[in-house]
Amino acid sequence: MTLKFQYKPSEQVKKDFENCFDITEPHVFKNLKESLRADKKIAMAAFRKGVSPEYVSEKLWDDRDFILSLLNTPRCPITILDCLKFASKTLRDDKEVVLKAVNNYPSNIRFASERLRADKEIVLIAIDDLTGDGFYGCNIEFASMELRDDKEIVMIAIENDQSCSAFSFASKRLRADKEVFLAAINAYWYPWSSRQQSILLHASSELRADKESVLAAMKNSPFNSPSVELKYISNELSNDPEFMKKVKKYFEPF
Repeated sequence: MTLKFQYKPSEQVKKDFENCFDITEPHVFKNLKESLRADKKIAMAAFRKGVSPEYVSEKLWDDRDFILSLLNTPRCPITILDCLKFASKTLRDDKEVVLKAVNNYPSNIRFASERLRADKEIVLIAIDDLTGDGFYGCNIEFASMELRDDKEIVMIAIENDQSCSAFSFASKRLRADKEVFLAAINAYWYPWSSRQQSILLHASSELRADKESVLAAMKNSPFNSPSVELKYISNELSNDPEFMKKVKKYFEPF
């Protein structure tokens, strides 16, 4: 028979343990009692050293002052990636908190409440990459359906979308808008997109039957691969000999 023995340290032993170590060190902090993991100063210091947010008391994730302090703390890892993710439902619906979180890291919009994902001011901050690197246009995925049907919003997202996916998240109405489609197909990043996925795939049937739109797609196909586009054009165009002659030149080698 095997005897199982589970050691349960006394309160004095726990107290001695806490006094012997730097309790803000992640490997120590996670073993602290609830009252210490709910202490704002201790938690803040632990965050600066990279403690995982899951070890922080849930009470702090519903503390507005604590969350805002985190968001205003420079060089704090939790500030950028996880703060809004772990915040309470109430704070994810607090515009000041969400604005600060999205300003710090635009992709935080995915954790905002449904109400605030319909807020134009917040969505514009989330999709407009002021650096010009095009990292955040794809965040339109998390905007409300109403804003994904806003042409101004969608055009800004397309301009700032290195991943070339913003068009696919636009409303059905805007995916049938030729100006929006051509903006997406002529975007700086599209010919170099690593996704190897045609924007024509997400366009309306009318645009896939439009000669100008299809030729623009052929001209700018990712990594000069017009075959990526060809399978999505309408039957009418694919059965048009004159049009296919124009298409053929895009298959010629450099």
